[in-house]
Amino acid sequence: MNSINWTSIIKQGLVILFIVEIVIFGVFYLGAKRRYNKYIKGLDKKEITFKELLPFGLIILDILRIRFTSRYSRRIYRKICSVYGTRYAQYYNRIHWAHKITSMSIVLILITVFGASGDINPEYIIVIPLSQIAIFFLMDRELDEKSKRRAIQIQKEFPEFITKVTLLINAGMTLNQAMRSAIGDKCNENVHYENMQEKSTLKESEDIAGSKKKSAISPLQQELEQILIDIEAGCTELEAYRDFAERCGVPQVKKFVGALIQNIKVGGSNLVYELKSQGNECWENRKGLAKRQGEIASTKLIFPMMILFAAVLLIVMAPALLALSTI
Repeated sequence: MNSINWTSIIKQGLVILFIVEIVIFGVFYLGAKRRYNKYIKGLDKKEITFKELLPFGLIILDILRIRFTSRYSRRIYRKICSVYGTRYAQYYNRIHWAHKITSMSIVLILITVFGASGDINPEYIIVIPLSQIAIFFLMDRELDEKSKRRAIQIQKEFPEFITKVTLLINAGMTLNQAMRSAIGDKCNENVHYENMQEKSTLKESEDIAGSKKKSAISPLQQELEQILIDIEAGCTELEAYRDFAERCGVPQVKKFVGALIQNIKVGGSNLVYELKSQGNECWENRKGLAKRQGEIASTKLIFPMMILFAAVLLIVMAPALLALSTI
């Protein structure tokens, strides 16, 4: 009897909780939909599962005035910078947290509905906080995967860039001239080096959407552009290069920037030799990366090939088995 009483009490509580959740979600969403419609317009539905419901998470962020100052928040922000670049990092940081809040709210509503309408045990109440914790941290996994893919893409493109810088310096250009020329050439490959000015926050999503339609800009190009933006904004070359290495987070880039900074501070004539050595190392790393990716792809094919082999074996043996069964 006690378990039945507890079950009925929990179900009644879940019904009340569901009504409260629906009212709160509906009121905040309807109030924020028009306000944030342009803000989320340029987002891709494939990347943001609940794009249309994001205004709810955004208005919650504004109401609570959350300041992302914790160690965890800073770590997430660094990952966002590595994925989307520093130009739109603030924008995507808000989108990421708003998506978290929205997803957690939707999952909470679904769990409440299931609990209120089905046969549950008293222990079901534990599912609610566990689901919220799981959603909170699982949504960071996609960000981690994007960060890894971005680092791999930078590692693939960087050998060409460092080789070009080495050739330009060896041809007689100064370090500053060689970097600007190589960055300009790299950016002009996708006809994206047209406007180096910052965009306002309200127009960011539209600018992002437009840039995606025009061309898919590689992560290395974005970070190289940011070097010139920082220098034109008043940063010294040392600061711009250090920030570039920090944003990329790739060992080869950090080593390259270290050589540039040492040359700017101390000078010397061995920069070309150092860059040639690093260039050869980058090309070897790229070959190793391609080899590892090929091995990973081949291991992924093992399971489909086993299924195919089983199907072929079944087709071959089926007539024999049928013949034996008739004897």
